[in-house]
Amino acid sequence: MNKNCNTFYLICVLCLPFFSCDKVDVTFADSANENDPNVSYHEDYKVNIETLKADSFVTSGHNVFMVGTHTNTSFGKISANSYAEIQFPSDNSLKSKNVVFDSLELTLTPNGNYYGDTTAPFKLSVYQLAEKIENEDESNTSFYYPRTFAYNPVAIGQTITTIQPNRKKEITIRLSDAIGQEWLTKLKNNTTEIQSQEAFTDYFKGICIATDSVFNKTLYYFASPDTSTIIRLHYKEKGATVVEKELAFKYVAAKQFNNIRYNFTGTPFASFSSFKKQVKGSDVMANKAYINNNIPCYTKITFPNLLSLKELYPFIKIIRAELEIKPSPGTYNYPYTLPSALQIYVSNSDNNFDGYVMDVSGSTQNGNLAFDNLYGENTRYTFDVTNFVTTVLNEGRFSTKAIFVGARSQLNDDETSRLIINDQQGQNGIKLKLYVLGL
Repeated sequence: MNKNCNTFYLICVLCLPFFSCDKVDVTFADSANENDPNVSYHEDYKVNIETLKADSFVTSGHNVFMVGTHTNTSFGKISANSYAEIQFPSDNSLKSKNVVFDSLELTLTPNGNYYGDTTAPFKLSVYQLAEKIENEDESNTSFYYPRTFAYNPVAIGQTITTIQPNRKKEITIRLSDAIGQEWLTKLKNNTTEIQSQEAFTDYFKGICIATDSVFNKTLYYFASPDTSTIIRLHYKEKGATVVEKELAFKYVAAKQFNNIRYNFTGTPFASFSSFKKQVKGSDVMANKAYINNNIPCYTKITFPNLLSLKELYPFIKIIRAELEIKPSPGTYNYPYTLPSALQIYVSNSDNNFDGYVMDVSGSTQNGNLAFDNLYGENTRYTFDVTNFVTTVLNEGRFSTKAIFVGARSQLNDDETSRLIINDQQGQNGIKLKLYVLGL
């Protein structure tokens, strides 16, 4: 064998270990951290955002009267009326009494929540229902946002006022004297209409507190002044002296709900169909995703290139994954506010929520909203998505998991908020920051 052949065989023997097909087990030290020189940092990893709009939702049982209208270029026009069944008093204190009618008033108190310009005057109208608030299936006590009931076209009470929601000053609307006198007479004579709730509702089916969508520019949330009282019948009782008194009428909580109407014409939401759960990508939503607890809608987040990390690092550990969400600049100036807290969910292939995205300690998260009061550029929410990213990597190409982010409480009665998020093409776009230990 010549010298060249000997050299060739020697090289082959030396190279055999490098072409071995045996898998090498790699154990990562638990002490690895973001400052470890073996940890790679990936900023602005690929993120896709979409908007999910709910199909329908219940507005009954909130004990809040949502009334008004507001229009903006991002979410379109939102208008709301509120319906309620009135509860007759269980104790008839007017029976056989020498009483004289004074007035009938509906009272509401702003709960501090609003959507729009509070400096504009506000018009409230009260109408008497022409049909009872009930479903065909009487066991179904839920009422959804599109539901309406017919009412008589002539208002039984109306007022134009300026509302200062944070002062929570009681608003009074004087109702029809004719109705008030009729109620007092029936109570005094203890007629059949006030012998039971069913009899009273057959006689007086309820009320609709309505907005004027041409006049009004703001959406307000109201509560009853105390213990569900909404109407007061004022009267004078004659005796040795004349005493001014009142009889309180509450509303039936299960039969109080809000009808909400949307007009998305000329906005990114125009691409959605009514009464249908749908998801639309940022490419058809002006390169943005949206959260608004008055619609309600959520932002769907996926990381389409995660599995490419395994191509870079066959043996990988995610040290930390942080999702950073910054509001689109200029979208949360007065009269709009950001959600004080967000909720982050895990979803499946049907876009149904399967639970919360927990941080590495196993706790739920709210985004830890941080305000940049100087320039606004660093106003942001941040979420620890380390466990989520690790799970998706472990599941591989068969994973159907996604993240959904929404306001902490949809149709939140105490806070009306919105968040508009730019995709990675826009200023302050969404970010996924990854710290990876890989070999």
